Amino acid sequence: MDQRNGQRSPSRKAEDRINSAISRDAAIRKEIETERVKSAAKTARLRALRLAKEAADSAEAEKQALVAAPLKSVRPKVRRAPGQ
Repeated sequence: MDQRNGQRSPSRKAEDRINSAISRDAAIRKEIETERVKSAAKTARLRALRLAKEAADSAEAEKQALVAAPLKSVRPKVRRAPGQ
């Protein structure tokens, strides 16, 4: 502080503003990183659930296809001679 009138010098004011801006930026960056980690974890969890559901649905569809598919009888092909 300046002893004459009880005010801080201009350079000290500038330093205070810079330091407060730096601390705000650091806090915001930390918060952004935290949100990014949360979002990545949520995405990974939802993806795992989706893949598990797709696998279960696929297995169920195969099971239903085997049960519902009629058995085809295999008939031998009859070859005819040309001209008949």
